[in-house]
Amino acid sequence: MKPLFSILMPSYNAAATLPRALCSLIHQSCSDWECVLVDDASHDDTKKIVDQIGDKRIRYFRLEDNAGRGAARQKALELAQGEIIGMLDADDWIYPDRLGDMARVFEQNPQIDVVATGMVVVSPENRNPQLVPMTQGKGPELHPALTRPQALPIPYAPTFLRSEVARSTSFNPRLKASEDFDYLLRILMRSPYLVLPQMDYVYIQPVTIPVESLLMRLRFNHQIYAQYFTRFPVTTARAWLVTWVKALAYQGLYQLGVDYQTVRKRAPITVADFDLFNRARTSLEKTLQRFFPGETDFRASGTKGK
Repeated sequence: MKPLFSILMPSYNAAATLPRALCSLIHQSCSDWECVLVDDASHDDTKKIVDQIGDKRIRYFRLEDNAGRGAARQKALELAQGEIIGMLDADDWIYPDRLGDMARVFEQNPQIDVVATGMVVVSPENRNPQLVPMTQGKGPELHPALTRPQALPIPYAPTFLRSEVARSTSFNPRLKASEDFDYLLRILMRSPYLVLPQMDYVYIQPVTIPVESLLMRLRFNHQIYAQYFTRFPVTTARAWLVTWVKALAYQGLYQLGVDYQTVRKRAPITVADFDLFNRARTSLEKTLQRFFPGETDFRASGTKGK
């Protein structure tokens, strides 16, 4: 029988964080899932960690050569068997009721193909949680499909898609960065999307980001917008201009010897949300200790694919 959820997980040298990501799936209140883990030719103990957990719902596949994030995500999508496609990067984790809540949302909204939530952003040590809400109020918000290319109104990581919609397009294997932006933008330009107020996807983000990485992302963003120039010349030209202005600014910082750009744009966390985060983290730690007794230092030193 096919699972309800297929969780796509590309991984590259993420052995330091993979146990936490996988255990956050194992302790879900909804057990009807598979995890399609595509190892992008890692040089660490990724396979050993999967074997140690020993859960048949985790389907492990290894690429012989490092192909990059776009190729790894596409391979996972091709192998997925579930009715609903979700994402979980190998250095992130999710709250225990996330899949159960999402199952009810899709069941109650058969006309909706795309559903997203907010996120909790934390440091590599799983500290200093900050909220990234996606709604203006406390209820769900339904949005029409995008009419032109733009910055994503919802993040890629905490988005779920019905399988038919997820397979209606593909990840570009030539993109070494921004492949998730390219993929989700194409979907949102033809599909309405539902945004929920809950924030139960925990996104691990370093305090700083290398300027070189930002420059590479901007270069690929430029390529992505170029696909739309014929249909949307004004919008595309404006996006190009913004992209190049940012690139020049980051390049100037780099040449001045500033190697990192601090990321600060987050919302403060409430007492109730902080309590919810701590309870989810405590629950996850118990599952971690069951499979990896004595291990306490699972830090976000892995990457989402290279």
